[in-house]
Amino acid sequence: GTMTGACEAYVKRTLDKRNGLIVEHVINLETGKEPQEYIVDMKVSGNRFSLVARNGSFSGSGLLTGEPWNWNSWTSETLLQGGSKVVSEDGLKDGNLEVRKQFISPDGKPRVLFVESYRPLSAEQFDALHEKLFPAGGK
Repeated sequence: GTMTGACEAYVKRTLDKRNGLIVEHVINLETGKEPQEYIVDMKVSGNRFSLVARNGSFSGSGLLTGEPWNWNSWTSETLLQGGSKVVSEDGLKDGNLEVRKQFISPDGKPRVLFVESYRPLSAEQFDALHEKLFPAGGK
């Protein structure tokens, strides 16, 4: 394949074991574009989860692997508006989150493979970046 571009993404993940919920707050930075953010709620039941973006742009489901609430990998299938989907394999490796996502068009054909690597970031670092990119009262 051909590398078509790169972007930066930052994720703050909150685990709420009592309510069976994982919340991911994501910031995407792509050269030449405005910063984007979205929040995803993942409702956990056993080793399965359903997910929905709060802005309604996608939803899906997945399977968690490893010790409950200390999972080391998961897979998901996310349905996008317009009929496309993303199949994702995520796993923790050497303290980093490694992700492979396959974008599949509405005709069922794989179109793009995303390979992502996330390093640890504290909640305070994420919050400071969010405040810088999305100041209160802005946007």
